[in-house]
Amino acid sequence: MRIRRLKSKGLVISRLPEAQLRLLQQIPLHADPTGSFPAENRLYQSPVKTPLDDTEDELVNDWQDHVVPDLRRDFAQQIDCVTEDLSRVRREPEPPPTARTALRERESAEDENEDENDHHEELPGAKYTLVIPLDHTEAWYGALNQARLVMQERYHFPEVESLESIVALLASENLKPYLTSQFYTQIQAALLGLGMEEEEPPPNAE
Repeated sequence: MRIRRLKSKGLVISRLPEAQLRLLQQIPLHADPTGSFPAENRLYQSPVKTPLDDTEDELVNDWQDHVVPDLRRDFAQQIDCVTEDLSRVRREPEPPPTARTALRERESAEDENEDENDHHEELPGAKYTLVIPLDHTEAWYGALNQARLVMQERYHFPEVESLESIVALLASENLKPYLTSQFYTQIQAALLGLGMEEEEPPPNAE
């Protein structure tokens, strides 16, 4: 998988294996807290856990009536943005063996003035390209974060990773969701490093 920031397009994720594309397509599913009270509570956590007086009780009610609906709407808009971008993913044509060297050289030349980040070794099989417009990167970051928080509560991932907790995960049925969550973390890191960085001002800008 190759991640580049192209000024003319945005954040371009290319050489994306089908298995990793499927993980990205599961973001809306993993971000849905339905049926998990801990996940719901994690996403829409009240500023007061246990009201001790009428004032705090009123604050909790205001939070539920006015803040939570806005949070739900914002989360839904982030998921819609991710779904829209994923609907435009395209399969890359497979170049003939004799053209692969020339393709690599051309890509290297194109990348001289572009930011790039390679995250994984080349895997066999079909490859895809996903374009995330720069003004969508915050929505993607939020949707990925929501998915990770919901998965944290739904699958009981350890809050603090240790050798013992990792060994336990390797032997549990939650290993696949955990690896998916780690993949989402890598994409978030790429968004921070490439997609959400500020544009450099012109040389003579005040």
